[in-house]
Amino acid sequence: MQDQHKALACGGLAVLVWSTVATAFKIALQHLEPLQLLLVADAVSALALFL
Repeated sequence: MQDQHKALACGGLAVLVWSTVATAFKIALQHLEPLQLLLVADAVSALALFL
């Protein structure tokens, strides 16, 4: 049963993180140019992928 709780927690965390992406990008676009934001997003994604 513990594995199921862990899976539900990971799924809930993924939903929570993805639900904030649009708002974060909208706020970030007020401070960065679109190309800068794209480069930052790519760098963060690559970092997360290889951790």
